[in-house]
Amino acid sequence: MPCIETLPVLTGAKMIIVDEAVDVMYARQLITGWIQYIWKKEDYDVNLLTFNDARCWHDNTLFSTKYTVHDSRNIDHKYRLGNLYYTSTTPLLPLLQRVLDETCIEENSRTTVIVDCLSTVILWAGLTKTLQFIKQLSTRVSQIVCIYRRDLVQNKIPDIMTLGTTYVRLEKLELDKIKRLNTSYAGHHMSSYIAKLSHKKLTGSVIHQEELVRQNIKTYEIESQAVVHKPNQANTSQPAKIESSFRIETNTREMEQRDKTPLPYTVNTANTSKIFYQPDDADDIDEDDPDDDLDF
Repeated sequence: MPCIETLPVLTGAKMIIVDEAVDVMYARQLITGWIQYIWKKEDYDVNLLTFNDARCWHDNTLFSTKYTVHDSRNIDHKYRLGNLYYTSTTPLLPLLQRVLDETCIEENSRTTVIVDCLSTVILWAGLTKTLQFIKQLSTRVSQIVCIYRRDLVQNKIPDIMTLGTTYVRLEKLELDKIKRLNTSYAGHHMSSYIAKLSHKKLTGSVIHQEELVRQNIKTYEIESQAVVHKPNQANTSQPAKIESSFRIETNTREMEQRDKTPLPYTVNTANTSKIFYQPDDADDIDEDDPDDDLDF
């Protein structure tokens, strides 16, 4: 089964969509945990393409030397992040084309591109240009991870859960789930939230799983446990009644009467008949031609 902790190295996780909302903005925190404990250990090239404030990602103690930031914020000064030096006043569409031109996958390479975030690109470039860019970019790198904020724009991506190979929907940990899972909302330096996973396997089948995620906000270490939904006993104890204008169900007494009532055309298997044929002595039976003695 898929696990949120090791999701980026799951077989077939070519494009991961992390869907968050205003009340559960943990996508950056989750991806930072992947950078620290998955991609950094596996020696991946991590490229961050940010259309928001890149300074929130600027923590070089977490990232490897292969970590690169492409920033497109609308401010008027230059600054250095990672190992590239960019001016953030570059127009968006030329920047997208430049990223495509400069990105080329090498054989057996491990290149991951993080897009932060799709909703911002939609606001600036439109839905069509955004989807075209993501499709072209996914063919040039080994893996792409996109942050999507479902409540940011009106022009939403239809069926966002089917855009990539893996879809992660982050939801707020409600009080009823805290009681049912017998867990605390958040411990010391910990944040808790729900992650609903959908992963398309190479065989074509789709895996669905819901997990409770607890993540350290300082070290970004991820812990998770599967959420098991138990059926409601009140609903399973009695079958649902069919609404009708007359009674169609059968009670126990009527069932007994039905079983004891003899039917008029029931086959009586006890009384059977058999035919015994004894040929006469004068009969000349030819096994090859039984009709040889007939006169015609």
